[in-house]
Amino acid sequence: AGFFDSDEPRRTGCLARMVESKRFGVLCMTAIALNAVFLVHTTDRDVRSSGSSVEPDRGFVTTVEIAFVVFYMFELALRVLVHRLYFLIGSDAGWNIFDLVLIVVSAVDLFFPGVGETTGANGNISFMRLFRLLKLAKVLRVFRTVRYFTELRLMFDCVVGSVVSLFWCLVMIMVIVYIFALLVVQTLGHELRSPVFLWSPAEEQQVLFEFGSVGTAMLTLIKSTTGGNDWGELFDRLNVQGGFLPWVYLAYILFFVLAAWNIVTILFVENALKLAQPDLETRAMEQHMQDVADAEELTGIFSALDHDRSGTICLGELRQLMDHPRFLAYLRVRGIEIQDAVLFHKMLLSASDGNTDEVNIPFIVAACLRMKGAASSIDLHALSFEARMMSQKQRTHVADATRRLKRIERAL
Repeated sequence: AGFFDSDEPRRTGCLARMVESKRFGVLCMTAIALNAVFLVHTTDRDVRSSGSSVEPDRGFVTTVEIAFVVFYMFELALRVLVHRLYFLIGSDAGWNIFDLVLIVVSAVDLFFPGVGETTGANGNISFMRLFRLLKLAKVLRVFRTVRYFTELRLMFDCVVGSVVSLFWCLVMIMVIVYIFALLVVQTLGHELRSPVFLWSPAEEQQVLFEFGSVGTAMLTLIKSTTGGNDWGELFDRLNVQGGFLPWVYLAYILFFVLAAWNIVTILFVENALKLAQPDLETRAMEQHMQDVADAEELTGIFSALDHDRSGTICLGELRQLMDHPRFLAYLRVRGIEIQDAVLFHKMLLSASDGNTDEVNIPFIVAACLRMKGAASSIDLHALSFEARMMSQKQRTHVADATRRLKRIERAL
């Protein structure tokens, strides 16, 4: 059992190629988009006919809904046939289960429309309400388009992955609002008992309506920082009485705008950046594509330098290319540093199996790609291992040569 044993094997059949093709994906996205547009039409139609005594004809709507559900069931069956058990345990298991639930609910809603009403008539009101809620799941079909768009899927994953952070942000905001609401209400109680009272009866009634209790004060403070109320008007109303109360309110506004919102924003941005990092498979694919592109470009450069079309590069041709500043800049941008053309040519000759002073172009390209970037830890360990092996072979040869020399001496 290995690390990759749980990965789905590559499907190579005709059906697998069809399901994984771009045309099939475009077809599914088109069907989902048309279903979303049709859902808008049916929703508007139901609202317009809700006040009418004449029940609209739903024959056309039901036919189109059945067509969409049959298409989704056909798509689901194809994916199950291709992926088999990996449909439920593979990398896209979450989206597959989501599709399965939506299709089952939609099919029950269309083909068994009286299930919820019949159950409710028998007295199980809770199940009837639950079933009616599940019937609204057809709206969630729009989210199936997320799996076909990389950027949209990334944003959706960021939203889902930030749910825990959202909860703790709400907790932090409520704690801050609660503390300032206590300060405001306690200060307001002190001002109401003050012998110097400057509010008019109407203003006093308005202030008590907005800050008369901790709960109403919390609601007013939340409105002040989310656009529900103009905090300037509230500050002017509190400032009529003067004292400490308006400055507590102003301190809350400044702290919330300058500190709390920025902390929440930073937290969400940090989570989004973490979730936006590509996974191991994506990074490996991107690196492979970059290496292929660099190999094709280097092959084109060395082939253009090969005037005799022999498929090899000699030292003179390599020197001519190394004297070109644009080629050196191209290598530096890609993390390839070649300072001495003669040394590099000798290294290539020593590593190749040829007996001439020319090196094959594919071998040069492979050597350049291996020289990209700084030496990694595995490169240093490999070099150390090769040095130890060479030292061991040298000691073996010296010992063998010493024994042979001693035999020659004894023979003489």
